[in-house]
Amino acid sequence: MARQQVGSVTNRRRAASWSVIDQGVSSLTNLAGVILSARLLDTTGFGRFAVIYGVCVLILGAGQSFLSQPLVLTRGRDDAPRLVRSALRAALVLGSLFAVGLVLAAVLAPQARAELVVTAACMPLLLVGDTFRFGCAVLGRMDRAALVDIVWLVLLVAGVVVLSTSAVTPEGWHLMGVWAGSGAAAGALAWLLAPRGSHVSLRSLRSFTDKAYLGYRFSVEFIAVRGANQLMALSLGVLVAVEAVGALRGVQTLFGPINVLVQAAGLFGAPLVIGLTARRRGRFLVLIGVALGLLAAAMTACLLVLPPSLGRVLLGETWSDTGGLLLPLGLQAVGVAVLAAAMLGVRVVEPRLSLRIQLTSTSCFLVLFGAGVWLGGVEGAAWGFGVGTLVQASLAVTAYRWASRHSIAPDRRSLGEEVRI
Repeated sequence: MARQQVGSVTNRRRAASWSVIDQGVSSLTNLAGVILSARLLDTTGFGRFAVIYGVCVLILGAGQSFLSQPLVLTRGRDDAPRLVRSALRAALVLGSLFAVGLVLAAVLAPQARAELVVTAACMPLLLVGDTFRFGCAVLGRMDRAALVDIVWLVLLVAGVVVLSTSAVTPEGWHLMGVWAGSGAAAGALAWLLAPRGSHVSLRSLRSFTDKAYLGYRFSVEFIAVRGANQLMALSLGVLVAVEAVGALRGVQTLFGPINVLVQAAGLFGAPLVIGLTARRRGRFLVLIGVALGLLAAAMTACLLVLPPSLGRVLLGETWSDTGGLLLPLGLQAVGVAVLAAAMLGVRVVEPRLSLRIQLTSTSCFLVLFGAGVWLGGVEGAAWGFGVGTLVQASLAVTAYRWASRHSIAPDRRSLGEEVRI
């Protein structure tokens, strides 16, 4: 028994390490695609690239909400390989539907037609590759997910090198083709690495149309949170000076390493938590929240005492406008860490409660953000972000504690009946 417990702890630590590595490589790939494109393209070309790239991010986020997030809640079931295969097939179908939408958009937007067509051609396999990452979390093979993302990064860099050294003047659709094409190649590798077994028929995809399927709830959450973020971004652009908005975004970018860890915990933490007793689950979630929160607090302290010369190395002249933003955005980073741990617990214990929490907390967040902008401009917006995130975290922690006391423990059978893959 002791050996089994030690082995289980070791496996969880290994899976957690690979999850962080995979999320880090994935974030680096996206960051590299944007930075390299900005360096190679003119203002107009990069503008088109940025718009289509943003559309891709939204599509992949929607796919994660509908397919991947319900999938990770099935960890430990005997039919997990079949569920992963079914999700990958659904990703291929859903990606094809998104591709049709992109082609229609290309007809209506001739100025970005080439970028949209290239993206449409790659979208099915892009969504397969992204879903594969979560399938690996279910199967306990995050090393394979990291391998696929590393292949994407290597192909991306190689493609950019070839493009930059060629006689062709880079255009937006070239860079979009390199980024999305390398991701599609990685998605094809993911399809080949997917678990083998009995054939998954198209009939099995009907389960995704079931009203009880959690993907619909998670998709509404995604729309609400993304919609709130877009509303805040538009409000800042209209109500606050552009330079001040740049300073705020710059400081938020400095907390990127924390966000990578938080995203890894939020996206891939469920398979590590499922199967733990209530007490061990609580300790694990507290450990995640406290560790990430302390790391965010330490980074905030370092930024507050950072010499201006080093600050300008990081953000250029924008650093001079960040004085009143560091502390509230540091509080936001701490709140995001606690929020991620609490929402992870809610998703595992009572996933149907997640939507209600997100809608309530997002409404509070918007109110505090609006009050902050009205009272103090960009600094007020930063404090709105910080206090709003702490309020969200408090609501999530309270909801998790309530769900832990009142909800039926989610065994794999009841969870399977709810997830319905």
